[in-house]
Amino acid sequence: MPQADQLKAAPAPTRRFKGATLALLVTALIVHVLVATHNFSLGNLAGHEFRQTQTALSILFIQKEGDFSLAYPTPLFGPPWSIPMEFPLYQWTVAGVINATGWSLPIASRLVSLICFYLTLPAIYLLLRRWKISPDTSRICITLVTLTPVYIFYSRAVLIESMALLASVWFLWAFDRMCRAPTIAGGLLVGLIGATGALVKVTTFIPWCLIAAAIGLNWSWREWKRGGFRPWLKTVGWGSLAAAIPGLSIIAWLRFSDLIKAQSPGGAEIASSALSDVNFGGWQDRIGMESLSSLAREMGKGTLPWWIVLIVALVGAFLFRRDKYRPAQLIAGFGATLMLFPVLYHRHDYYFYAVGILPVCALGLTLGKRVNHHMGRLVAIIALIGFVSLQVSAYRKNYWPLQDLVSYGGTGLTNFIKDMLPDNAALVVMGQDWAAVIPYYSQRKGIMIRQNVVDSADKLQQHLTNLAHTRVSALIDTSPAESDRSAAKFITQALGLESEPSITHQETEVYLAKDIRSPTLIRLGENMHYSGVEIRGIPDRPPPAPEPEPIVADSEIQTVTGLQALITFAPVSPAPYQYRCKFGLGASHHDGQTVLGAHPDSDLWIRRPAATGKVVYGIGMDSGTFDAVGESDGVEFVIKGVDASGKEIELARHLLDPAHNAADRTVTNFEIDLPDDISELVFSTRARQSYNFDWAYWRTIEIR
Repeated sequence: MPQADQLKAAPAPTRRFKGATLALLVTALIVHVLVATHNFSLGNLAGHEFRQTQTALSILFIQKEGDFSLAYPTPLFGPPWSIPMEFPLYQWTVAGVINATGWSLPIASRLVSLICFYLTLPAIYLLLRRWKISPDTSRICITLVTLTPVYIFYSRAVLIESMALLASVWFLWAFDRMCRAPTIAGGLLVGLIGATGALVKVTTFIPWCLIAAAIGLNWSWREWKRGGFRPWLKTVGWGSLAAAIPGLSIIAWLRFSDLIKAQSPGGAEIASSALSDVNFGGWQDRIGMESLSSLAREMGKGTLPWWIVLIVALVGAFLFRRDKYRPAQLIAGFGATLMLFPVLYHRHDYYFYAVGILPVCALGLTLGKRVNHHMGRLVAIIALIGFVSLQVSAYRKNYWPLQDLVSYGGTGLTNFIKDMLPDNAALVVMGQDWAAVIPYYSQRKGIMIRQNVVDSADKLQQHLTNLAHTRVSALIDTSPAESDRSAAKFITQALGLESEPSITHQETEVYLAKDIRSPTLIRLGENMHYSGVEIRGIPDRPPPAPEPEPIVADSEIQTVTGLQALITFAPVSPAPYQYRCKFGLGASHHDGQTVLGAHPDSDLWIRRPAATGKVVYGIGMDSGTFDAVGESDGVEFVIKGVDASGKEIELARHLLDPAHNAADRTVTNFEIDLPDDISELVFSTRARQSYNFDWAYWRTIEIR
């Protein structure tokens, strides 16, 4: 047929709606970007915080410790601090982005999640086109997926879901392609993509693997009918190769991860075999009214109400009764997944991220079928507008309040722990099951004491024996009850903590380590600005610290008084005998340690003690220097020696510019040898072009 005749024969609505469906898709993508990036930089991990903080805690310590091993850290149950739940490709990727860019963990994690989602959309489109779905209908399907609440809210979460979905959908596309044109390279590629999906999150991969199995069976049957046994055997062989690589990969990973988990008492309780009941549930979880009601509620929050899914299945069965690919098939795959993992889906709306594409695309196919027919076009357009309105309403109700909340994450308690407790010590936490919320926001390793451990003296003893060489700074009891008092007493005695809590936060009680109790309470008494944190009025509460004379910030040399040497200049040994500053000097707290804030320009003069030969010091800059609305342009730290004649010799000079150099965002420690003729030293901070946000500090200064 000549090309002109082909164009003439093409359905007019298809040509007419091509531009409209493309514009609709572009609009949906813009809306997705604008909504998903709202409050993008905030540290609050709202939305199944239990799961997000667990992933975030792994990323935090992978990046912090540079531990990119398979037994990656998730410090929740004590040594060996690893309970690998899934292959850490997402965690490694985010930690690598942080190392390369210096971005905060929430920003880097959300960006990786979003990119994975956007890279999934082409796979969906190509898969639909491979199934002979028209371009217009395929674009309608992608539009609906893009506007589905679960794919907006959880595409910006610190979760592995979008990376697992990315690999799973591309696996299905590659598998379908391999069935039609099998090659060795294609089979290996399919297997590797499938292995990636299975390792990142096997419960996300399984539904797409089952769809691939259905495609493979259908294709092998066609080969049997077409050519007999040999073509059938060849097709089955290719399919087996593609399935074997992911299957063997996940089996190897589960064996490896279970061995690591077994090395800590708490980790042994979350081995893959111990979680089978949670993953697969029982018959009551599949057919019980309470479970089905919960399933319908979670489905309606993030994807489609159950009644829309039912209508689409019934209408689609009628409209597509002569088509090879039908909406009912997609919905059948969706329903089979819910029945395979009923507990996971009726408890967690984010699990619908794995398969929400199926019913949404079924709806898109149904609407697309009518768009190209004059009689049903108006109905389809009205239905599309109604669906989008329904999704907007669902998002505003269920997710927008969480996303719109301006919060940097954590509570007054976690901020107190982060600022004032030692960063090299762990926390014991009771009453939180194994949720990583307190450890993550505190940026500390945690030892979670689950209720079954509290109720068992033997299990509790195992946990504490495992901590024989672990420094613990506090016991955090978030739900103190009379029945748990004996467990708290047992823990405090075994770990050298105070016998009674001296700090409370709402209903939470905090038992501090005895060796840090007094200085911690003194610092807390000086900084009672942590929301909800109170010092309990026990008889031996330490007296408030005396107030030193205020620092004089007039750029003139001032004499250091006795109380200033003891309190203000506590991080400096020996204390300076005089100082000069433009904006002020003062003690503050970073990572559980008192530091000397030294906004430039500032100078400290210290007399060199006899029989000393070196200076050990640490320097840093507050996170506000690079997280603030403005940015610091850097601060120079200068150390000079003064000989007996008064001549100054520069001994060291360092530039910290954390806003532009991520390596400068952590404390840096140095050690220099002193020339014999030096009698005193001058420690200075100097601004560059601007003084804005130059919140520098000396973490320690010690002349040895």
